[in-house]
Amino acid sequence: MQFDLASKQIIQDEEGKVKTDAEEVAETWRKYCKKLYAEEEELPDDPRFNTMEEKEPPILLDEVIQAIEYLKNNKAPGPDKVIAEVFKAGSKEVTHQIHNICNLIWLSSKWLEDWVQSTYQWLGINTT
Repeated sequence: MQFDLASKQIIQDEEGKVKTDAEEVAETWRKYCKKLYAEEEELPDDPRFNTMEEKEPPILLDEVIQAIEYLKNNKAPGPDKVIAEVFKAGSKEVTHQIHNICNLIWLSSKWLEDWVQSTYQWLGINTT
């Protein structure tokens, strides 16, 4: 009897326990992603790391315009339920508002909760 790993969802949690139930796998991924983006990285007390903290330059409007143009059509929306086509069809005012929001987040380092959430959809494709 052969066991087809390609058709199974398998993941280890933080404690090393193997999870195979779809809901447990999804929950493990959710916890991992939340922890990944919630942790503050601390530098060691070492003079080599004591550098002047410089503010990053703000995001350019052209960068936002280019990012919107690069969005792919006909893709599933994220947790906010907004599809790429909405951004592409938006006016200059919409683009400017997105630009302002991105800069507020960039300069404050405070991410929106929806931006750190991921939705994984297991397609169940058999690769054999």
